Amino acid sequence: MSSTEHYLLNYAWDIKHWNEDRDVMLEAQFSGVSPAQIAPLLEHWLHSKQRDQQVLDQQTATIFYAGGAWFHWPATDSLQFYIHSAGQDAFDSIHYYANHLADYLFAALGPKLKLQWIEHPHRRDYLRAH
Repeated sequence: MSSTEHYLLNYAWDIKHWNEDRDVMLEAQFSGVSPAQIAPLLEHWLHSKQRDQQVLDQQTATIFYAGGAWFHWPATDSLQFYIHSAGQDAFDSIHYYANHLADYLFAALGPKLKLQWIEHPHRRDYLRAH
């Protein structure tokens, strides 16, 4: 787990459970701001990304895709956001987009925004399209 505002690349993250077919998931938890402040910014950030429906944890979810990473935002009133990737470049893709998102949010909200990054265990199979 990392509590820095920008995500630090971690190739050792749960490496004993990782393989190229596993879903690598990083969770961003926002604090210091309200869902009403985060929602329009996340909507804008996601707008340019490809939208799809995927099965995630046995439920259909709206997923956004760009450059080897999937983005999942459970609800517009949520202070949690998920970045997924799989394959050889999973960790690099997650690192890139986590920091791209952090830069965007900090530029808009300033230092009142606090970000906590949670590295989830690699226990899920790769996300598949319907």
